[in-house]
Amino acid sequence: MKRILSLFLILAISLPPLAGCRSDYSPDLTAPQLLEAVLAACLDNSTNLERIDTETDEKLLNSYLSEVYGLPRTAWLDAVIVRLGGAAALEVAVIQLTDGTDVEQIDDLLSQYLHQREGDFTGYSPDQAKLVSKGSVVRQGQYIGLFICQDPDAAAAAFFFALSEDVSSNPISVGSLAPFDLASDPNYPDRVPFTQPGQDDMSLYDTSAIILAWKSSDPSMLGDDELAIYRRCQEVLGELLKEDMSDLEKETAIYGWMVQNVNYDYSHQDTIAVTPRASFTPYGGLVNHKAVCLGYATTFQLLMDLAEVECITVVGAAFLSEEDHAWNMVRLNGSWYCVDVTWDANYREQLGLNHLNWLYFNVTSDDMALSNHQWDYSAIPEATATDHGQSG
Repeated sequence: MKRILSLFLILAISLPPLAGCRSDYSPDLTAPQLLEAVLAACLDNSTNLERIDTETDEKLLNSYLSEVYGLPRTAWLDAVIVRLGGAAALEVAVIQLTDGTDVEQIDDLLSQYLHQREGDFTGYSPDQAKLVSKGSVVRQGQYIGLFICQDPDAAAAAFFFALSEDVSSNPISVGSLAPFDLASDPNYPDRVPFTQPGQDDMSLYDTSAIILAWKSSDPSMLGDDELAIYRRCQEVLGELLKEDMSDLEKETAIYGWMVQNVNYDYSHQDTIAVTPRASFTPYGGLVNHKAVCLGYATTFQLLMDLAEVECITVVGAAFLSEEDHAWNMVRLNGSWYCVDVTWDANYREQLGLNHLNWLYFNVTSDDMALSNHQWDYSAIPEATATDHGQSG
């Protein structure tokens, strides 16, 4: 999924070909043999792996390729997969495609699988989601590889060198990875380039009338929806805020309330259902107790504004700039911090985690980038403090 990094480019240019490598994609080099070269390069320890191939269980292999990857039986000649399975993301596959197969289509199917796997782990295991986010799909000739492992760059290097005597004389394709190399921001070379996906209407709900009414204690000019939001703000902040609270204490109380009381609107994950606009606004978060990411972020923003703690909303993306996403930044004692109440609320819903397990509370910009958040890096303050807002 992420672009192949400079390490592989250095390897591809500088390393000599492996002994016995061939440039004509010899049928003598089988998928299992190619897999062994890949495993030796990308795994520290290959024990305890489940192996699926024609020798162990051809029926299971066919089923896995068809039902999990979406590959028709006519598309492949040989294949082998190793994985840990269960709650572990590690998975390496090498597939030899049949002549005439649309290799780019297979590349797309495997890339989609990677995106799906990362989504599966994002709300369940951040370490496993991070492992998948580094994964890659590579191909040369009629061979294609999927690498979710400790070192996918080394796996890709082994894959290419095992198939070709001279990489420079055999053009290689990295499918959907190429655009990320070409579009890299030179100012942020270690971050996934950002483009707004534009799948959702990410325009911010205008809270100015509610804030004005709050300051004047006069909600008489508010519309029905605004008045409902205002009343809920009174109830929530009246419960949470105490005299002489620090900004960090206010933020912690508001964040904790949202994590515990606002559920994700899963209609947004249904390709057929229409997600109500309220779920993108503070009405969803405060009145309906149901929101999508923009609803979480704008609800948090409004509550922080009313609590007089400096906060901004970041409208960006996730999953390699393929899905719109929004979160917040808070300034405490002169330092900026990132928070993503949506993802911590998802952990609470799915795993029952409490405040001791918050993963996206007052973290750095680098932490956000590493956890698959993308945004306009040069336009948003950089959060560098690592104290989670505890200083001062």
